[in-house]
Amino acid sequence: MTTTSLRRWAGSLALAGLVALLWGSAAPAAATSYSLQILGPAPWWQGDNDPKFDSSGNVTTNGNDPTHSVSGPYTIGYKSVFQPQSHDSYDYVATYGTNGDANQPIERFPGYPDSILFQVNGKGVAVGSEVTDNQFHYDSYGQAITISPRTGASLLPTLVGSAGVAYAINDGGAIVGTSAASPEGGVAAFISDGQKALDLNGLIASGSGYLLRSATDISDAGQITGRAVKSDGSNNEYVYLLTPTSAPEPSTFALLAAASALAAIRRAARSRNMARGDG
Repeated sequence: MTTTSLRRWAGSLALAGLVALLWGSAAPAAATSYSLQILGPAPWWQGDNDPKFDSSGNVTTNGNDPTHSVSGPYTIGYKSVFQPQSHDSYDYVATYGTNGDANQPIERFPGYPDSILFQVNGKGVAVGSEVTDNQFHYDSYGQAITISPRTGASLLPTLVGSAGVAYAINDGGAIVGTSAASPEGGVAAFISDGQKALDLNGLIASGSGYLLRSATDISDAGQITGRAVKSDGSNNEYVYLLTPTSAPEPSTFALLAAASALAAIRRAARSRNMARGDG
């Protein structure tokens, strides 16, 4: 292989490594642990009163806009679609796109006529749920969904299949929501990178005395809020705040690719020196 070929090969590999490193650093990943803070009793009504972060980064349950309006061009909403064969004649279908009120209904999956998108991030990726009978609360065991300009609508893996609700996504692509905790029942808060979900109860200190049932918002800094109950079996719900106590680890693939690129550059430089007789 000539010195020119080596240089070109090394340059291409270096570029690939740089792209992989940047991609890996941008890829969402859950922190390996979080500190738990209980903020007080949660409102009994789910929906607009679910815990959210306001524009100042504080947790609120005062019915703030659950769609979190962003500066990007993509918007979400819903439309009533007449269905004569439906028991209530109408399905409520989420809409998504860049045309505001003219957005079109999203793709629906078999057996789940109703859908809702709860939040869209600045990159146009939205999350929500498809359910039966217009039941959008987290006990309904719908299917968590995500939609993006690049891939369209797809089911989101949760702790058990796709059973659950995806409530929020930050600009880094980290998704939080509520999942079926096991095939036998129960619910648990989860965080996902869009490919794999983790139970948030496994990322807080054991013996906290609380069970995290839902995660209803995540900030760009990685803080998470939602609803919890005491692990003694009582049904009273509390608002919690999770703060990362360990940073996500960079992508192993990205680091390996970057290391390979660096090694290639060094090998190419060594070959050029040998070709010139520099030793």
